[in-house]
Order: sequence, then C-alpha cells, then structure tokens
Amino acid sequence: MKSASGVALAVRYTFISKLTEDPKSVHDRMITLRLPLNDNGHCTIIAVYTPSMTNSQETIAQIHHQLDSISKKVQYMKKTK
Repeated sequence: MKSASGVALAVRYTFISKLTEDPKSVHDRMITLRLPLNDNGHCTIIAVYTPSMTNSQETIAQIHHQLDSISKKVQYMKKTK
C-alpha cells in the first residue's frame, strides 16, 4: 500500500551512534524517536505531519486521536534533586 503522505526526522550525525533504538513509525503521518539523555533518562520526540483543512473531519479526528494516544504512552519522569 502506497502512503499518501509522510513524515521524516532530521537527526544530527553525532546523535546517531547514541541512539538505543530506531525511530518508530506510528502512522504514515507520525513517527517517534527516543533520544538518550546524560542522566540515563530519555527524551521522546513525536513528529507529526498534520492533515490540512482540505482533509475530511474524520481524517483530522483520527490523527488527533492517535497523537493523544501516543502522548499518553510517553513516560514522564519527575526530576528530583
């Protein structure tokens, strides 16, 4: 099946060797990338190619629902001193 849209991430070459996992395609319009931090935590980047206003309300609602679902799965860490 050919995708009608797409999303990409540009990552600085110096970070590539530090990645502990590959970027994950969630949908043809969404991708996530976990970047390791110095304190053994991670930063999750969610890139979204949002549908334009010319798309159906159903398509727009589906993307928003998926984004909401993904953002709820991201683990939040409380920083303590």
